[in-house]
Amino acid sequence: MLLCGWVWLTGTGCGTQRQPPSPPSRQPTSQQAQVPPLQVETEQLRLRWMDPGTPSQPVWEAEVPYAQASATQAGATGVFDNVRCVLYQEGKPTTDLRARRVRAVQQEWRVEARGGVEAVSRVNGVRLQANEVIWLARQNRLLARGEVQITGKQFSLRAREAELDTAMQVMSVSSP
Repeated sequence: MLLCGWVWLTGTGCGTQRQPPSPPSRQPTSQQAQVPPLQVETEQLRLRWMDPGTPSQPVWEAEVPYAQASATQAGATGVFDNVRCVLYQEGKPTTDLRARRVRAVQQEWRVEARGGVEAVSRVNGVRLQANEVIWLARQNRLLARGEVQITGKQFSLRAREAELDTAMQVMSVSSP
């Protein structure tokens, strides 16, 4: 399914659609077409979010056993349970992330992960655990909150909050 320049949902699986999309209307080219609101539920899905500015560069990929997605003129939002995903920076995979629940907001380039969040950098092996992690893709920032623990090859620290780059190479933390 292509939504607003992103390949948002791809793959196969069982799906139910709550509101079937209207057939395309024949409008004069001078009028702007309206996208009807869309809600989709599906199971066993592979998701890929592509950068509309450079369509060959992925931003985020995920495997989800269950998904709910909705789309409007403003963009798409998806809510996913038991997610395993890969975060990208400039088209390169940098971090593997797992969470019980993820909410992805297309218009804001934001992914909110909650519930036993674990992230591991593919660049340097740094491991992050937190109650919540918000990834701001355009700003290349991970914001971790709640019982944050960061572990590297030669360090381990606990914090209340932490801010890291997507590859988890640069970080700042708040004391416990």
